[in-house]
Amino acid sequence: MGGRSPQPRLVRCAWSCATCRPAPITLTQERTGYERYDAYSAYLKAGRPAQLRRAQEAQLWAATQPAAAPAQALRVSADGRLFCLLVLRQNDVVLLRPRRQR
Repeated sequence: MGGRSPQPRLVRCAWSCATCRPAPITLTQERTGYERYDAYSAYLKAGRPAQLRRAQEAQLWAATQPAAAPAQALRVSADGRLFCLLVLRQNDVVLLRPRRQR
């Protein structure tokens, strides 16, 4: 284990909402996967020590903390569809949270 980081790909994401009206939307992302909320990847990079030093414990803890995700300004189309582009790697999990702008 440990090897290379999975290669990112640009993915077009689209979804429809029957009850959505055309409007500006702010889209935020929460991600998990390789090196995101991932203490195990950090443990492997540290060489899989049998006993952790305090600094290593702090690094593993930091690897599980959320990173600020930039918000995207988008618009729901007239037919209720929303499109965005995401950069994903194998085994990434993304939670998208659309919020209507006021």
